[in-house]
Amino acid sequence: MLILLLCWSIDLQVGGINLLVACYAAMALYVAHKMVFGRLPYLTWERPELPIGHVRKVKLDKERARRGMLPLSTYGKAYWTVLSVFIVPYESMVIYIDTLVTKQNAEDSKVAMKEKRSKGYVLSPQERTHSRIHSEFNKEMVAAQHPLMRFFLAAVFYFYHYSTLVLKTLVPTLVNGIVTVFENGFYYERTVEEIFEEFSDDTTLSRIYLWHLYEELEHHQESVQLFHDYYGPLLGSLITVSIVPLLQFLLHTINVFALLATFLSLNVAAYPTAVTSFLYDLVQNEVMTIWSSSLVLAKASSDKKKIAADLANYRLRFSQKYGISLEPSKEFLVL
Repeated sequence: MLILLLCWSIDLQVGGINLLVACYAAMALYVAHKMVFGRLPYLTWERPELPIGHVRKVKLDKERARRGMLPLSTYGKAYWTVLSVFIVPYESMVIYIDTLVTKQNAEDSKVAMKEKRSKGYVLSPQERTHSRIHSEFNKEMVAAQHPLMRFFLAAVFYFYHYSTLVLKTLVPTLVNGIVTVFENGFYYERTVEEIFEEFSDDTTLSRIYLWHLYEELEHHQESVQLFHDYYGPLLGSLITVSIVPLLQFLLHTINVFALLATFLSLNVAAYPTAVTSFLYDLVQNEVMTIWSSSLVLAKASSDKKKIAADLANYRLRFSQKYGISLEPSKEFLVL
């Protein structure tokens, strides 16, 4: 929506047609075809049976991570690295909102938390682990970069740290909407096949994201259901609609920082591909946020059989790739 408005404001006419708007529309239709249409047959309006996730013990193999560190020489590497930097303060928003809603739903917050744990909800426990693992990885990753890149990534972290802090302090209700739509979007943005294609190598970064995204698929419905239960249909709908531009802006900044990181790598040969991927990602952000928020508004989600099949397929592919099981276990999952 933000990029569409920008394209609309630039009057680049060819034969009476705004060329930028036409290009945006073509890209958006392509992204929507990949992201939306294949999901439609599996949508349901039934209340999901939760929870379906599990809390795992996870630790990072720091020595392996150090050996496999790569320069941010392509836009893809830069994007997922910048996103890892963003994830740490973002997860603090998720945990903050989950705790805040729980406290306000009961006079005794300890009782409320006990009730939530008794139901087996995994949103906050999983997100705490995500934050810890990404934080540990980020320290190793930043240390492996050249001085200018280290300074840049530190600046990116503090930008997100303070911007999320301001959002939590001033507009916690909007933060709840942002978290709900973004968490929901993790499941609908990419298929299992596309996720494994994106992380086809054997780097520590890929291992972390393949584990992380699996758990996002497990708990994405929890954030949506808690949001609906807390705000109800009217206020929930108003919040969902109002946060779309803000979430799009937040996601676009990740792409901007990733593009800048690619330029800082001084790999000139990667610049043209980086710009193309950057423009595609901007459109994908906007399609994803509109698609995810529409599902939240409609109280729609994939049916439980489809989600169960996707999770089973994911576990199988992860096991085949790494020889590691994502099934619940008392043993540590080492990344």
